[in-house]
Amino acid sequence: WGYAFYPSEVGVRHPHLDFDLLGREVAAARKLGMSPVCYYSLQFNNQCVLKHPDWGWVNEKGEQQKLRWYMTCLDGPYRDYVLGMMEEIFSRYPIDELFLDIFGIQFHLFHSSGRNPFCFCEHTERAWNQEHPGDAYSNGFEEREGWQRRYQWHQARTMGKMLDQVIGAARRHRPEV
Repeated sequence: WGYAFYPSEVGVRHPHLDFDLLGREVAAARKLGMSPVCYYSLQFNNQCVLKHPDWGWVNEKGEQQKLRWYMTCLDGPYRDYVLGMMEEIFSRYPIDELFLDIFGIQFHLFHSSGRNPFCFCEHTERAWNQEHPGDAYSNGFEEREGWQRRYQWHQARTMGKMLDQVIGAARRHRPEV
C-alpha cells in the first residue's frame, strides 16, 4: 500500500516497524542459500497519492483512479520517487530479482473492462505537450489515429522506458541482477 519495509530516506516506512525487515529477510535468505526476491507494488500506492494528490492517476473528469488502492501516474514526480527507492534497495541489499507488481495495469485492466486507459493529470498532459508541440494531449482522443498515438506513447513511456530506468538502477549496483 506504499510502505517501505526498510529504513528509507525516499519512501514512507511502515509505521509499525522499528527494524529493517527487508534487511533481515535478505540476510536469512542468503544464509539459507536462497536467492532473495524483492517485491515492489509500482502503481498502487496509497501513501503517495494521499500525500501528493497530483501524483495520482486521474480520469478525463479529473477524478482519482482507485481500484482497491489508489493508482499512481508514472509521468510526474512519482516516477523519480520510484527510481529513488530502486536506488536505495539495490545499493543496500544483495537481492537477485525484483518482482515489479501492478505494472501497466491500466492497459490491461482498464482497457479490457471498457474504462479509459489514459491518465489526464497535469504531468501527463505536460509530458505529451512537450514531446508533441502543436498536438495538444486533450484534443487527440476523438479520432482513432490520435487515440492510437497516445496509447502507444503511454505504453512506451510508462512501461518500456520506465522498465529500462528500473533495470538501469538495479544494474548500477548489482550488474548480475
